[in-house]
Amino acid sequence: MAFGRHDELPLGDRVLGIELAARGGEVTLTLTRRAAGGAGPRERDRLRLRLEDVPSLRIALDRAVALAGAAAGAAVAPGGEGLVRRFHGGESIARIAARYGCTPDAVRARLRVLGHDPRLPEHCPSPGCAAGRAAGLP
Repeated sequence: MAFGRHDELPLGDRVLGIELAARGGEVTLTLTRRAAGGAGPRERDRLRLRLEDVPSLRIALDRAVALAGAAAGAAVAPGGEGLVRRFHGGESIARIAARYGCTPDAVRARLRVLGHDPRLPEHCPSPGCAAGRAAGLP
């Protein structure tokens, strides 16, 4: 089975492109960095690994991000109003996390503290919440 996924995350004046593709027993992760306006050179790195090595890579990346965030002081939870506005605007958790320089789990935790749980959209106080729409609620 083959699949591919591409996403772009804005990081200040740069954009990080993340492409994940799998064919057979091999997974290829490609990272592309470019200026936000599209001008200038693109930097590209590619990593190929066996499918069974992906969970170990994810654990290592999660740990590295948590340690780097703590060392840089980015472990502070993102603010409330902007976070909730982005969430209700339909922005993905991954994009919100990239914007605030924290992990997606930190964003989910902060949303829960603010009463907007992506896993329990029926408890969200805002009508038309992004989580509620995804769950098929009015």
